[in-house]
Amino acid sequence: MSDRKGGGDYIFDIPPSPIRDLNCYSCGHLMPAVGYYDSVDKEACQRAQERIDLIHAGKVCNSCNKVEGIDWGFGGIIKLRTYNGQQFCGGCVVEAAKQDNPDPSDKDNKYEFNQASLEWSLARVRSYCKTCGKGYLVAVSERSWRNLCKSCYSQRRTPQTVSDQSK
Repeated sequence: MSDRKGGGDYIFDIPPSPIRDLNCYSCGHLMPAVGYYDSVDKEACQRAQERIDLIHAGKVCNSCNKVEGIDWGFGGIIKLRTYNGQQFCGGCVVEAAKQDNPDPSDKDNKYEFNQASLEWSLARVRSYCKTCGKGYLVAVSERSWRNLCKSCYSQRRTPQTVSDQSK
């Protein structure tokens, strides 16, 4: 037998290994006189069986079907969290919580999503400059003392002159 580039004979022979019985790792079904395998990776079969057992036990993310402890995520081992009576992995629980509770931000208040508590928390608020009246967003922790916008604050600071630097 040859292909269009020439050469390349293919011969398919029965492997010389002895014919053995093979047991299915999942259901235990016996397949007698199977001669077309050299060896069975018992550790891989055991890992596959553990994954199947976890799936049957309900340790699966309801959104992306990742299995807890077995499937590796970008951040490490998958750990499931319960949200509204369902199991979700770390990324999917955040998306489910955001879908249930939309972002309450408006032009005066900006919120950030806290992944630990699955709630929106106030991050920035609109404040108005005492000098020009212009509105600007400021962090919640700064709103008690920051009362000028950047342009008014930079105008208030006087540049140092040469005589001031020599003193």
